[in-house]
Amino acid sequence: MTGKTIFVNCTERCGSNYLCATLEEKFGAYYVPPVHFMRDAVRNLPVLEGSKEQVVDFGKLIAERLRKFGLQAYAYKLNKFLEAEKPDIRALIRFYFFELFHDQGRAAVVFKENRLHLH
Repeated sequence: MTGKTIFVNCTERCGSNYLCATLEEKFGAYYVPPVHFMRDAVRNLPVLEGSKEQVVDFGKLIAERLRKFGLQAYAYKLNKFLEAEKPDIRALIRFYFFELFHDQGRAAVVFKENRLHLH
């Protein structure tokens, strides 16, 4: 792994996109488009903790969201991980946040979530 992982958790309309763009421009960070991985993982944690099949399905949903942002290579890499490992939710979280995007050779990888709370 190269670089650090930065999490930005904020409310909507607070300037978080500007913050992420600044981290990318000024500090060489790689900003991952918001696919709402953590928000949806937190909301579905009881189901995801009990079933590796549900974790794989969740991971495929995230891969599809990455594809929609034009990140086909990362979607492919995520799907390969899901097929090979059949991970539990903790392994999927580790892979997504600390391995998947760290091939950029950047100083840091930035993940942003808006409204990361339970309803």
